[in-house]
Amino acid sequence: MSRKQRVLKKRYAIFCEGDTEYNYTDKMRKKQGVELVLKPINMHGGGYSNFLRQIKKESQTNYLAKFIIVDADRIVKVPGEKENFLKLLQKGEGMLLGQW
Repeated sequence: MSRKQRVLKKRYAIFCEGDTEYNYTDKMRKKQGVELVLKPINMHGGGYSNFLRQIKKESQTNYLAKFIIVDADRIVKVPGEKENFLKLLQKGEGMLLGQW
């Protein structure tokens, strides 16, 4: 008797800046019937540095792809956030190249 073949599910992580981005993504997921693993990160009071820490914590998970959704409004409003945002962009470039 052969063993039942296990079907691997495609898992995607979407790191969201806040509730609005999370809700948009969740509604798309429900409409499309795609299995998405959502990782909402609310950056109120912490900024982009919190985003970087959370992404580093999630680096060992088995996702087919990871996406980052931010609206970048903190760059203009909060001093010092421009540097953290640029680091976040550099991390994303590393992800695209498979270094993350």
